[in-house]
Formats: sequence, C-alpha cells, structure tokens
Amino acid sequence: MQRESAPSLSRPDAAPLAAQGPAPEPALPLADLPADAIATVAHLTSPSVVAAIGRHRAKSNLVVAYDGDFACGLAVGVGGPNRDYELLSLFVSPFHRGRGLGRRLLDRLEAIYLAQGASVGVAHLTVDPDAQDLAILLMRAGWRRPWINRLICESTMESAFRTPWLIGATLDPRFRITAWHDVSHSAREAIEAGLGGWVAPDLNPYDFEPDADPSTSVALIDSAAGDAVRGWIVTHRISEDVLRWTCSFVDPRLEGRARIVPLWLECARRQRALAGPQRFTFAVPVEKPRMAKFAIRRMRPWLTGLRYGCTTEKLHGPYQGPR
Repeated sequence: MQRESAPSLSRPDAAPLAAQGPAPEPALPLADLPADAIATVAHLTSPSVVAAIGRHRAKSNLVVAYDGDFACGLAVGVGGPNRDYELLSLFVSPFHRGRGLGRRLLDRLEAIYLAQGASVGVAHLTVDPDAQDLAILLMRAGWRRPWINRLICESTMESAFRTPWLIGATLDPRFRITAWHDVSHSAREAIEAGLGGWVAPDLNPYDFEPDADPSTSVALIDSAAGDAVRGWIVTHRISEDVLRWTCSFVDPRLEGRARIVPLWLECARRQRALAGPQRFTFAVPVEKPRMAKFAIRRMRPWLTGLRYGCTTEKLHGPYQGPR
C-alpha cells in the first residue's frame, strides 16, 4: 500500500521534517527478463514453473524486482492462444513484503500482456486456509474471487505407512501392478480407444507422461481381461523432497473404491524405496464428490496438510476464446 505523504506544517516552530520519522523507502527497481534468464531467479519459484517456462519459452515473460544485486521478487506469465495469458507464479521474499512489491510486479506483468493484445488473465493457485494473502492481493487488483476446484492433499511416507486402511489393502489375485513404462503397445492402444468413454478426458495418462517419474508411475493389469490396463498412477518429482501423484485412476467399471487403494499402496512402497523424495502430494477434484468426501473423512487424519486448489481470472476486455 502506498504510504500517505505527511501533512504540511505551517507553524514557524514546527519540528524539522527529519524528526517526524524515517523517509519513505524508495521503490525497488523492476526488470523485464527473457525466459532464458529463469535460472538466475529460480530460487523465487518452484521447479514445476521452471519446467513450464522451458516448454513455453517463446510466450513466457519474467518481471523481477531487485534490491541491489539481489533478486527479491518475481512474476511469471505465459501467453495463450486466445488473447489470454496465465499467471504462473508471483512471489516476494519474506523480508521485502508489506511494501506493495507484489502488486507492482503483478501490474507490470499484466501491462506486458495487455500490450501484446491479451484480453483475459487466468491463475491457478493453492490457497492455505490460514494464509490467503495471494488470493486477497489478486482480488484487490481486480481479479475474480477464486473458486475452489481441487483439494490439495499433502503427506509423508512416514504418515502413509501409519494409515490403517492403506497398509491393510490387498490386491485381488486377478490383478497385478507393474511399472507404467512396461505397459504393452496393445494395452496402450486399448487405453487410447477408451478415451472419452471409460477413460475420462482429464485423466488421459498420455497427457501426463512427459517428465513422469519412471520409478513410481504404475499400472493396474487385469489378467482376466487379457492383461488389459485397468488403472494407473502417473507421478512427477516437483522438488528434491516432494513427489506429486499427478494422475490417479481406476476403470469405473470395476465396482468399489477398494480397487485403487492397492495401487496407492504400491506407489507408496516404490516411493519409500527411493533415496530421494519422502513427501508426496495429490489433488482430488471437487466435482467428484465421492472422492472428495473420502479425502475429507478418511484421508485427512493422516495428511500433513490439506489446502485448496483454486482458479481465478481477470478480464481486460472482450474475451474471444473458448469457455
């Protein structure tokens, strides 16, 4: 928030201005950097954002705040195909907060995309129930109130293997679990044929294969159906100590949720065997009420965190893309 100027003093015996308090701190400079410079400011964002910039270099923009030579704030955006853009990341280091720097970074990034003809911005953010600063900043900048579309669940291997309903899961003898990269060509073709049918479009495993973790991505094989794939978990390492279970699915024609729990258990076993990440995260869509209820009632006691995945947008003019 911009600091108000001090009122003028007309009395001849008024105290000198310096005695009234410290002068306002000068605004830190902002710089527009190309996507190739992301490595120099990677400490201000997540590995997943760095990877996204690598995939969309031509459409990515960085705005960086500097305190001397120290990069202390970052806004990242990527342009879309329909005169739109996505706010990928907005971060200010803790010692530089409370000075309006986040708003200045956001305003500058918006101005870049407006100059390129963008008419709408979108942002996907994770909101902690006890820390909603980013959502509040966006709303004050004219973005819509975020709407919840996912539950973001977080846990550790230690906690997972103290979860009774997980460690007690058993697999029907007709099924076996294999590494995702070992799925046969014919089984992959059968999955493709099922897209839009028994495979929901937003759970298409091939959309998540890039950079998938080969050690923990698994498939559920049905020997009674000619070794058809009946489920999968595709995972990604998003940092040195966190594995994201990105896409988790079991054929809905298999009755009962219990079919997926052994798949979760095998994924956890494989992750625990790794020398690396011992924390994991996964998302539960709120439009799947059965799973959302299961997450809140059964999973929550064994989670280390439960946050909300939200989406918001800002209209800068008439939007010409699909809805």
